[in-house]
Amino acid sequence: MSRPLRLEFEGALYHVTSRGDRHEPIFAVVFAYCLMGNHYHFVLQTRQPNLSRLMRHINGVYTQSCNRRHGKTGHLFQGRFKAVLVDEEAYRLEVCRYVDLNPVRAGMVKRPQD
Repeated sequence: MSRPLRLEFEGALYHVTSRGDRHEPIFAVVFAYCLMGNHYHFVLQTRQPNLSRLMRHINGVYTQSCNRRHGKTGHLFQGRFKAVLVDEEAYRLEVCRYVDLNPVRAGMVKRPQD
């Protein structure tokens, strides 16, 4: 069974997430945004209809770098990344709130700014 095509168009806003393979950590150091131990969340807007190419680059380059740094081979991410098209202003605010509060709700930090 083939995968459904992703909706990609100029100016599209997405909530993107991808989980580490075998639920293993994918980010050793967290610098900013919602980069969690074994997954990340991005809310991003594309300038061109190229989300899949962008995510292939982000996940691919990070995987290669991580594998070199830790002497590993193979997959870092579990399956295909997920992307939900954000098509209304109200949903944009809600998804941004969800991403900001994700580490708090997971018990990783006390406040979103932490």
